[in-house]
Amino acid sequence: MSDQQRSDDFAFLDIDRNPVPYRLPATRVDFFDVADLKGLRNGNYDNQVKTQAKRCTGCGMPWCHTDFGCPIYNLIPDWLAAIKVDNWHGALRLLEKTNDFPEFTGRICPAPCEGSCTHQELGSVTIKNAEFHIVGMGFRKGWIVAKPPKFRTGKRVAIIGSGPAGLAAANQLNQAGHQVDVYEQADEIGGLLFYGIPTVKLEKWMVHRRVNLMKEEGVNFITRTRVGSAEEFAPWHQAAMCEGLKTITLKSLQDKYDAVLIATGAALPRSITAYRQSKILPGHNLSGIHFAMEYLTKCTQDILAKRELRISAKGLNVVILGAGDTASDCAAYALRSDAESIHIFDTYPLRPEKRAENNPWPQQPDIFTIDYAVADCIEKYGYDPRVYEVSATGFIGKGGRVSEIQYGHILRNNGQISFSTAGRYKADLVLIATGFTGAETIPTLSYSPDQQVISVKGEGCQTSIDGVFATGDCTRGASLVVWAIHDGRTAAKSIDEHLMGSSSLPG
Repeated sequence: MSDQQRSDDFAFLDIDRNPVPYRLPATRVDFFDVADLKGLRNGNYDNQVKTQAKRCTGCGMPWCHTDFGCPIYNLIPDWLAAIKVDNWHGALRLLEKTNDFPEFTGRICPAPCEGSCTHQELGSVTIKNAEFHIVGMGFRKGWIVAKPPKFRTGKRVAIIGSGPAGLAAANQLNQAGHQVDVYEQADEIGGLLFYGIPTVKLEKWMVHRRVNLMKEEGVNFITRTRVGSAEEFAPWHQAAMCEGLKTITLKSLQDKYDAVLIATGAALPRSITAYRQSKILPGHNLSGIHFAMEYLTKCTQDILAKRELRISAKGLNVVILGAGDTASDCAAYALRSDAESIHIFDTYPLRPEKRAENNPWPQQPDIFTIDYAVADCIEKYGYDPRVYEVSATGFIGKGGRVSEIQYGHILRNNGQISFSTAGRYKADLVLIATGFTGAETIPTLSYSPDQQVISVKGEGCQTSIDGVFATGDCTRGASLVVWAIHDGRTAAKSIDEHLMGSSSLPG
């Protein structure tokens, strides 16, 4: 074995995992991306990403691009191999085969691919960094340009919703030659990519860049237009509405288009209840209590407009209910708004340092981590904001505004849940980030009896109405952006087959 072959084969042992760093917590208290986007755009990390790509051994049976690792089956070992030999253009073309929007997944996907990496125990390959770097170089070098379809089929498709599922379907159907019109009720395209994810995790010029590219390729976007009643908005959709909102019916789209795709997401929030309880918490109607997406939407709008925040955390004691990515995103905005304190109520126990027996590889590891927002809070306040195994049990107010939150420790006994009397936290602003229950209702469609999602037939995305399809979170429930892209591509193939009798789309 040559020294070079030894170096290539055993790089995962000889080279430590070394992700591209975020900006230091002390310096990233602005509303810009926590990543060093300037350094990435300037190519400062080219060699680091290439070196990290060498840690991929091209496994005989890779798990990183299976359902465990990557729902869109990104050709991860292949484009990492291309990076190793400086074939960045080839890596981009491989990446584009499976992923319509790698600049989004490369920033906001939780990277289950890394959790299922064969070298996960030794430090997984920095796949997410490589993905973002490939697409970044593609834009930097001018390799990513508008490519309108060479022919048009004469078929027209309406897509309701411009989140990642709707955008992925629009991109694929447009490339197949169909005329695609995307309807969005907000004033900006992108769905939760735009208003549900903070600027510190995804700067909105990235969304504009991709949307503008799709416009050049022939996709038509119609904003401020809602299918259904204007009275049925989820709270953050209300926040994103603009003057001049137009409402139309599903039937009007059916009459105008050859196919309709519903990709409205799963926007309905859970009720404000104690953990696994059905009774609404006392005091829930006090002012100062907001659903997370309403908060994130309004903050993003105000930040982009460079105006005073309508829901400001300045000088307030903030309590966030829920401990997922959305809770962290709320904490990030609250901290940057100079909150007096931040606490995040997590109903689960403290995660273990290593995988539990019921969480084996190649599953996504459910272990203790410190994400960007928690790191920011530790830097500013000197403590981890997460409080484990607790649930709100009520709210106390002064003058009609919340001032304290009552909580109890969660007791688990043979599957039964109860609460011990614990105490109170100061809470001038409460943000509800406890998840979603499903999709908003569109009349005439059938919904799953066990959850509020649109019923579809198998993998075909066909609803109970002929020619009307549905995809993404509105059919599966709230999930990851990478699953939304997967679902959008699947729907596009089904619609193409419906329109043309067969399809060459990847699906």
